[in-house]
Amino acid sequence: MFEVNIKVEPQNSSDMQRALEFILNQPCMSRFKETYYNKSSYLTGNLAGNSRNNQELIDKIKELEKEIQMHQKENEKNQKLLSDKGAEIEKLQQSLEEQTKKFDEENKKNNELESDLLKALDEKEKIEEEAKSQLETFKKEYNKNLTDKDKEISRLRKMLESYSLSFGSDDPSEKIYFEVSENGTLEESMISSDSLYWASKSGSIYKYTINTDDGPMIKAISDVNRYLIPYCNIQNQMEGANTIQIISIGEAKLMMGSFQVEKKAVISLIKQ
Repeated sequence: MFEVNIKVEPQNSSDMQRALEFILNQPCMSRFKETYYNKSSYLTGNLAGNSRNNQELIDKIKELEKEIQMHQKENEKNQKLLSDKGAEIEKLQQSLEEQTKKFDEENKKNNELESDLLKALDEKEKIEEEAKSQLETFKKEYNKNLTDKDKEISRLRKMLESYSLSFGSDDPSEKIYFEVSENGTLEESMISSDSLYWASKSGSIYKYTINTDDGPMIKAISDVNRYLIPYCNIQNQMEGANTIQIISIGEAKLMMGSFQVEKKAVISLIKQ
């Protein structure tokens, strides 16, 4: 805020004219300039010839000075409001910068977390693929081992069924081998490895079973009606069977070199 003091000689029209022009040329008096210009022109034009108007001009100047002071105060008020608004804007700008910085930091952290998550997912997929591959390998090895064990168990079962069953005497000389003849009877054979059946004497009867060597078994399975059904009850027969499983032994009497079946053996035809 500033104050302007104007001193003029009431009798000096030139001083009065310059003072009035100075006041009217101030920026805050722009809207009053045109109004007072006509009046001031009228007043100043009559100063030389009419001294009675000097006091009226002085009063008008004072009125204009008051108007200037009023607008100066209003300008000061507006300047203060503008300054306050500027400080508020600066504060908001600072807050915005802080929020932006915080957002950028959070965004950076989120990007890093997202990157770590993607890496973890990739690693998880690799581990799952590796585990799946290992599992498949394990399954193959397990199934192979299981198949090998089943074959070994089957082989041992055949041995057990063929040689561990009690047929009476364990003396090999008491074992008799039989083959199916052309007319469908069981005839004694001297060749044990090719014979389909063998028996051991137990009292007055012979307990018989099947020779589980591959050769005789394949021959028997190739013609079940001829080689098996007359002498064995088939408990179960699988499609594509290639092995004979002995369930129980049969009983027969030897009469003039031929077997007369008293009780059929029980078998199953299985696939291995």
